[in-house]
Amino acid sequence: MFDKLKKNEFQVDSINKNRFDGHLTVRKNTQELITTIPYEPGWTVQVDGTNKKIKKVMGAFVGMELTPGEHKITFSYHVPLIRIGLVISIIGLCCLYGLAKINDIQKIKRNK
Repeated sequence: MFDKLKKNEFQVDSINKNRFDGHLTVRKNTQELITTIPYEPGWTVQVDGTNKKIKKVMGAFVGMELTPGEHKITFSYHVPLIRIGLVISIIGLCCLYGLAKINDIQKIKRNK
């Protein structure tokens, strides 16, 4: 079984901070690529430059179906909702700054 799996092994070509690239040859029929990457929101996959839908495999891992042929695959991870969190943080800081300015203006008016 191990030798059979080794024939269609995903070869990693490069690894960066939040992404890695590799290649894989699917010899016949449509096959499923199963990784040991835990399935969670934030993962995206491109196969041959086209976005590919990932699916949860065995209840825990990232997987996808691949057609026969040589494929270049790119896995990327982006923290979900980070942009929304950043916007909320900036709005909160602006509100805090505004309240501090209002407080300063009220102090100046009281001292007159």
